[in-house]
Amino acid sequence: VGPWHEQMGRFVKDLDVYDHLVTTSFANTRGDPRVWGVEELDYVQSHNYGAPDITDLMSHFSAKAEEYGRPHMFGEFGADAMAGYLDADERGYHLHEGIWASTMAGDAGCAALWWWDNYIRPKDLYFHFDALSEFIEGAPMDDPEFGPIEVGLVTYEDDPPGPDRPVSLQGTAPFDFGEPMEIRLEADTPLPDPAELPGFLHGTRNHPEMHNPITLRFDAEEEWTVGVRVAGVSGHGGAKLRVTLDGEEVLFEDFVDELPDDTETMTQYDGDYTIQVPPGEHTVVIENTGNDWLQFAIVLEGAPVPPEPPARILAIGNGESAYIWMRHRDAGWRSIVLDGVEPNTLPEGSLELPGWTDGSYTVEWFDTWEGQVTGTASVEASGGVLSVPLPPVEVDAGVRVTPAG
Repeated sequence: VGPWHEQMGRFVKDLDVYDHLVTTSFANTRGDPRVWGVEELDYVQSHNYGAPDITDLMSHFSAKAEEYGRPHMFGEFGADAMAGYLDADERGYHLHEGIWASTMAGDAGCAALWWWDNYIRPKDLYFHFDALSEFIEGAPMDDPEFGPIEVGLVTYEDDPPGPDRPVSLQGTAPFDFGEPMEIRLEADTPLPDPAELPGFLHGTRNHPEMHNPITLRFDAEEEWTVGVRVAGVSGHGGAKLRVTLDGEEVLFEDFVDELPDDTETMTQYDGDYTIQVPPGEHTVVIENTGNDWLQFAIVLEGAPVPPEPPARILAIGNGESAYIWMRHRDAGWRSIVLDGVEPNTLPEGSLELPGWTDGSYTVEWFDTWEGQVTGTASVEASGGVLSVPLPPVEVDAGVRVTPAG
């Protein structure tokens, strides 16, 4: 379909006297470089439903802008593909996280939630957009140098609280990414990049060539928990989740397709399916032995993996102004809405911005929900480094840096 997009892109542009932007889209988040490389497309986009950690996913795929040399946006996103969590998320945590994460990752505009008529409008959630708009008012978006920037050393005045949620491995590889994989879990070994992990476990009948068991190998000092978080099962025959520990089956769930004439994705099986792993050296294999796919993430609680930083920090700027967004490590929409996590507040701190123009700057702390400045400070950049004071963070916070005056 790459050549088809070239032909149709030229055809539309020849007819359109108003020079509208031309793009296309994929059901999977990654898309295909053979299409995104077509010059007739003016910007690239991503769609995603069901990401356990929206911030991680959006910050990863915003790199498409640099990869393809044109702007990127999330043209669709949602908590899941069937709107199953909208009633549980009354305040719009997933909406809030999506529009801030996408903007602060350097996208050309904030991510577009799919459900306006039955969610944003009836729940009157437009205030989320007001706050974001207020925060970036005056940002030099038309400066070619303005974009994602590096965040240096982050320190806190007091020891930040430990994590309140397990580690989640959520793959973002394309749907047809199907091959067996082995992951070694160690405290000093980085976890795999989401782009290198599958987001679907494929069964053994409909697509046997994509059957992709995941093997975890580790040596744990204490008992810990391995979970499989299911977020949708194929309506083309269902799936079967099987987990073995050192070759012995310890978990089996048959996700039966109860309505064979209806091929919609099934959500009644959504949830966490866990096993307890004793101390010692072990091997866990997670696989789908059923007919078709299931969407999943691996959830690790107490596992021998590197510790997560206390906050996810995204920033855009140009060496003279910066717009920084901090999201508490435990305050992703899923942790708060579905898992009921109440994060312990992160203390005040500071971060360094390298490559900064020496001079005087004004720092403003910003409430991302109320759309208001909550505090200001004057700071100096010297030697090409700016030290920015950080506010305490309950869920998330914004920090705006502009030249003094």
